Amino acid sequence: MSRRTRVLLISVGVIASVGMLIARPWGRGQPLDFSDPDKFLVRTTDGSGKELVLKRVNDFASDFETGIARKIEGWHQTLTLSSGTKSGNAANRVETTTEQVHSGEFSLKTYTPKDPNDLQKATLLRELFFFPPGSDCWYSAWYFIPGQASIENLFIFDLEATQNHGLGRRLMFTGRNGQYLMLEGKRSTGPQYAQKENPVAFPRNQWVHVKLHLHLSASGDGKVELWQDGKLVLDKQGANMPSNTFYDRIEVGQTANTTHQEQTVYVDDVRVSDKPIE
Repeated sequence: MSRRTRVLLISVGVIASVGMLIARPWGRGQPLDFSDPDKFLVRTTDGSGKELVLKRVNDFASDFETGIARKIEGWHQTLTLSSGTKSGNAANRVETTTEQVHSGEFSLKTYTPKDPNDLQKATLLRELFFFPPGSDCWYSAWYFIPGQASIENLFIFDLEATQNHGLGRRLMFTGRNGQYLMLEGKRSTGPQYAQKENPVAFPRNQWVHVKLHLHLSASGDGKVELWQDGKLVLDKQGANMPSNTFYDRIEVGQTANTTHQEQTVYVDDVRVSDKPIE
């Protein structure tokens, strides 16, 4: 390791007692060179203290048939929090279920209770992705949201940058009672992308297929496409990430319930790739 290499500890729940170490082959403030993904290997240790060197993988799928146990090749952490890193409501739940299933025998069920004072979170997290500027990120999943209560300001998917304090892009519901999906952006990630003309309502009490494509850029040549049950509902061009960074983690479930209402969200057949998902 060169003297100019810094090592940053990032919290990854799959090796909770140690965390993961990523060797950063650049000096403080230097522009990043994303041409060689092997520069961004993740170093950690297993339970016996043996060093592991993990490559970042951009092809991931989960149908929840084998549960959500933390594995390096699977989901890395379950998050049941409130705002910031505060502990969430004790009733928050992230679990597999047979109650509503799109395929197979199991799906993911997330539950958060009513909270008039704070947000609640019930989600799965996976890291080890590598989506730098100029790359393409595809996300596909099926969602079932029961009931008719408002889901305005309910967030259901995050794509984030660990090394940039979680900045990233999030799918959320907007409009009266949360009728429509939009792609929200945290600060420094570019404009907000909402359905402006002829918005398409999100059906409730049935499975809905959501597919998102981002051609990643911190400038105007970025691309945002969002399909709902095969219908293109967002087709925008512009910035969609911070400069000099890369997205490396996702959250799926109720990534933030800021509706202040009780919510249940089922998810099934999650897929992430750097190639088009049919």
